[in-house]
Amino acid sequence: MKSATSALSAPFILKVAGSVILLSALVDYLSLLIPFQASSKEWVITTVSQSIDRGFVPLIGLVLLYVSYFLESGTLAPQGKSPFVTGRFWAIALSCLFGLGFLFSSPAYFLNSGDLVTNRLKTISEERDRIVAQTEQEEKILEAQIPQRLAQLQEQVKDKAKLDQELKALTDAVNSGQLKGDQLEQAKKAQQDLEKLKSDPNHLNNMAKDFKDKELMRIRENRKKAEDQSKKLTDQTNTDVTKTRIRMALNSLLFAIAYTIVGWVGLAEMGTFSKSNR
Repeated sequence: MKSATSALSAPFILKVAGSVILLSALVDYLSLLIPFQASSKEWVITTVSQSIDRGFVPLIGLVLLYVSYFLESGTLAPQGKSPFVTGRFWAIALSCLFGLGFLFSSPAYFLNSGDLVTNRLKTISEERDRIVAQTEQEEKILEAQIPQRLAQLQEQVKDKAKLDQELKALTDAVNSGQLKGDQLEQAKKAQQDLEKLKSDPNHLNNMAKDFKDKELMRIRENRKKAEDQSKKLTDQTNTDVTKTRIRMALNSLLFAIAYTIVGWVGLAEMGTFSKSNR
């Protein structure tokens, strides 16, 4: 008696589990569609990708339902009832709909992701061009400012008394011991430059050239960094998109095949394709 009870309860348990899993999956899919924004490419891509990632859940529910029906009667065929009023038929029909949906998911993802990637690459390119244009502008400003600043400094160097006063102030600061680290190194460098200027006013040209070279190097390094970062982002985007497209295409195709086979076998088992039902 215990064995018979277990055998009778098994289909019921499987049917309940399969129904809950399938209904839960349908609710989950409906939540993905709300709010419906078919005109938004990002929404389409997100919805399609999440739908494909969830594809195995309703498949498990359908398989559990199929197993429960076979355990009950050994077949999916309706027992003296119209197939349209049985849960078996609607489970099979749902499986066919899932198969059709996954069949069209891959093209939908490919079409919309292509435009989205193009826009993303365009944004990366525009940001690179903006930084390059900015560095070119900085170079032009530097080229214009250096002669002007050099002329101003040359006038200041002619004032020997002021030069001696600045040199004394720097010497006192260095010898005071209050400056540490970078501040001390900068003060010593300025002290050396003032001493060279005092003995050779033309040293100002060398200082201007060194400053210009350092600034140009900094500007060009920033430009190269921006170009390298842009290339890295472009390559990474193309790689990620290619991998995701392949994954989505294969998964949607596999799910389409699985759901179609389940639906086709179910319809055949119900006698839909038999000559006696024509």
